[in-house]
Amino acid sequence: VPEDPHLLYAQEVNSSQHKALGELPSADQALDEVLATSRGRDLVGLWACGEMHHGFANSFGQRNWDSRSSFNLDWSFYHDADKAAKANYAGVAWDGAALARRAEHAAEQLEILKRPARRIDPGLYPVYLAPDAFAEIVNMLRMGGFSLRAHRTKTTPLLRMLEGAELSASITIREDTAGGVAPGFQSSGFLRPDEVRLIEAGRYADALVSPRSAVEYGVPTNGATSAEAPLSLDVAPGDLPRDRVLAELGTGVFVSNLWYLNYSDRSACRTTGMTRFATFWVENGVIQAPLSVMRFDETVLDTLGQNLVALTEEREFLLDSATYVDRSVASTRVPGALIKDFVFTL
Repeated sequence: VPEDPHLLYAQEVNSSQHKALGELPSADQALDEVLATSRGRDLVGLWACGEMHHGFANSFGQRNWDSRSSFNLDWSFYHDADKAAKANYAGVAWDGAALARRAEHAAEQLEILKRPARRIDPGLYPVYLAPDAFAEIVNMLRMGGFSLRAHRTKTTPLLRMLEGAELSASITIREDTAGGVAPGFQSSGFLRPDEVRLIEAGRYADALVSPRSAVEYGVPTNGATSAEAPLSLDVAPGDLPRDRVLAELGTGVFVSNLWYLNYSDRSACRTTGMTRFATFWVENGVIQAPLSVMRFDETVLDTLGQNLVALTEEREFLLDSATYVDRSVASTRVPGALIKDFVFTL
């Protein structure tokens, strides 16, 4: 076979050992506390808990080992038909009281979902995107948004940022390896730095560079995977207290979850998707009724740019619940987001 012109693997020996085992509940403790919070309700969900170990070795003598532990409870309280209140509790240090608070919040949403649903006309609305919903929009940027290869081939959804467009100064996004659960090295033996600043105060900062892209474009690798997608995405918090969200929203739409997202215009970073689970109509800072399912079509450049009103002080740590081949190590730490003029198309 011909030589691979873009092959690059670590030849300098950089061995490492990292062990960060958190405070996990036993199976019996987790089961007891989950059942206690769901008593009298219809609960369905996924539970993953335990240690994850990753290793690397090569013929140059490099040895890397990474051990971390985490838990992830991704669940819904189900009401009827398509009505359910979805919640998530993930992290590295189990706290039964934190679980109980999340369950209480989901139970409150469940009671509102029992009211008759309301429909609103397509148009522009003030919207609060809860962390789970906001994470869906931010996670779309994983697909080429921070990839050097996508930037150089002009296939990135953040193409207009490369041409000078900026987001709100409130937006700072980084790859936070030190704060995630992914190992600190990748499959070719290159170490990953504790953080890579991707967007700094609304301006594009650095790209994720895989070893192959490093050779092709003549720049140093920063330990990115072959997909050049962040594994530990971190969005900086804002200054809006969560208990002030409804008052600041006033009259508008409270969105707990989004799904079925895809690009409707990739070069403009325009995303379409559907509301899901607990989405509510709010009047004068008070939730009035659940809303029927709606479709949105909105460019992230506006959502995180001129239309961003505020980000919450509090953030959620969300773990990917995928288990294809193995348990995912991808995580997202995000605040909630208050947006003006959010476009619902139907």
